[in-house]
Amino acid sequence: MKRILLPLAASALIAASCDSGKIFQQQEIPNEEPRKEETSLIPVSLKINGNETKALSANTNESKINSLQVFIFTKNTEGIETYDSYYSFGSDSEDYIIYIDPNRTDVVEYRFATYVNRPQISEDAQEEDWALFSYESETNFQMFGNDSFSQAKILETNSVNLKVTRLCSKVEVREIAVDWTNSVNSRKTLKLMGMYLMDVQGAFKNQHEVSETVKTDHSLWFNRSGYNSTDQDALLYDKINEIEVTESESYKDDHYLYGFISDLTTYNDKPLAEWTEGGTRLVIEAEFDGKLCYYPIPLNGIGGTEKLTDIRNKEFIFSKITITKPGAEHPYSPLPTESPVTVSLQVQPWQPGYSGDYTVE
Repeated sequence: MKRILLPLAASALIAASCDSGKIFQQQEIPNEEPRKEETSLIPVSLKINGNETKALSANTNESKINSLQVFIFTKNTEGIETYDSYYSFGSDSEDYIIYIDPNRTDVVEYRFATYVNRPQISEDAQEEDWALFSYESETNFQMFGNDSFSQAKILETNSVNLKVTRLCSKVEVREIAVDWTNSVNSRKTLKLMGMYLMDVQGAFKNQHEVSETVKTDHSLWFNRSGYNSTDQDALLYDKINEIEVTESESYKDDHYLYGFISDLTTYNDKPLAEWTEGGTRLVIEAEFDGKLCYYPIPLNGIGGTEKLTDIRNKEFIFSKITITKPGAEHPYSPLPTESPVTVSLQVQPWQPGYSGDYTVE
């Protein structure tokens, strides 16, 4: 079978045959001379469908394509899939063009494994860290797609429209208000200090044998204790400069947090020194009556919804978060319960003051 390669002057790094149950293994192709144009090959334009990746916000960086890697596999009439070719494009690419042979009779279907904004595969790349959160930034969101097309469909328009989805999810907060259930609290001051995501997964393992499935590695977690002033945490943390919120005046501003959201529903109520895996939470950090407190909001299953089975590329929108009572002492603790106290009013009898006759003289 003839392999069709993009003419690269440098050595290209590819993945091996993707038989069922196998993960990509890195291999190095020896240096090859640039391929001469052959009349039997036709150019095919690759298009990335941004509508499938862009969350609803004004942030254009969420759909920015800095790099593109495409692994192409072919399937024959017997249903056997074989690795075919590899293409790599940088941020300076204006067009994404690949080449296929329209005269091949051994190809029934082409499959495109598409990686956007992922580091180039290298010989020392580890399978478990190819999608580390440290690769993410405010201008670089990793995306993955897995699409198949018949040869006839490709030749119909000489173009392929690839759909990719981000690996991380997005949490958006638009407004924070207070509505105290206890009127005593309304006479105390609540100041907002910041918000962040907690118990965010640090890495994924990609299982190529299952189409478009990303399996999480629960042994690697990120941002266990909140903000650490690192570049990665800039996606997980937003500072608020001690803004006071009252029942008559809420806090309105758009905050966007990004992270690898956990699909667990278990609430992690252990202190940081006794780490256990738990579900991802949005944590509102505040100062109430001069003391720091926290409002943890579990993301998975929120609002009585079912547990999310695919937590990639999800958007959690909080149009308004209403605070009704003091927060927890720790970000890993549930909110305290305000116990109601019954007040009984008893009217005391008149106490003796004076009783008797009196003559004014």
